[in-house]
Amino acid sequence: MLPTRNDTLIIGAGPAGTAATALLKKAGHDSVILRKKRFPRFCIGKSLTPHCCAVRGLILICGLLLGFGCAHDPLLTTVGWRVPYQLQPVPVSLFAESPSFTHEVTLKKGSDQFSFTGHGEWQQDTFTLVGLAPFGRLFSLVFDDDLSGTFNVSLPSFMKPRYIMGDLELIYWPAESLIRGGLAVEEDQNQRIISGKGKKVATIRYERGGKGLAQAATLINHSRRYSLHVLPVAVTPSDL
Repeated sequence: MLPTRNDTLIIGAGPAGTAATALLKKAGHDSVILRKKRFPRFCIGKSLTPHCCAVRGLILICGLLLGFGCAHDPLLTTVGWRVPYQLQPVPVSLFAESPSFTHEVTLKKGSDQFSFTGHGEWQQDTFTLVGLAPFGRLFSLVFDDDLSGTFNVSLPSFMKPRYIMGDLELIYWPAESLIRGGLAVEEDQNQRIISGKGKKVATIRYERGGKGLAQAATLINHSRRYSLHVLPVAVTPSDL
């Protein structure tokens, strides 16, 4: 018989419901689990296997961290080898000559190749990066104090818009910005090597001619095993 009064009512006797009840009970709260149907077997926890017990502690730790308000950082990404990188503010000096740029971008991984047009624009302390292909918009990223965007699933499976934003920074942002983001940088006039956690993450080779965002370059990601070639083109926003 159910008690007439308790502290918490848990709906559902699956893994989430039973874990929540166990944590509440441990904290001294009386809880009751309700399930919609009566099973012809013991059903609390559903069909958890003994293997799940190995990760139970990790799940509880993650839950506690979320409970204490640890939020996902929208500006945190990785650049390969699980090396974290904090996306950096846009260097205004890059847009001293023009508030926008357009690049033809080619991604290669093994025998796969994918091309699109990337258009970036700096306006009122906000940087917008849009990926375009003949069949429509691939993604749109807005970068101010935060990073938000809309994405299309048409990008190759090995590539994400956040990776493209990170790669753009690895190629064009000043070395001191990348270092503030948590990376190590070695560079000369025609090449830049990015490292993290003691591993070489990416090599960028610059083509002669042009400077800043008007310089063509090829990035090779040694962890994700793809290359990204950017070629500046003279296109105005009205052409897009």
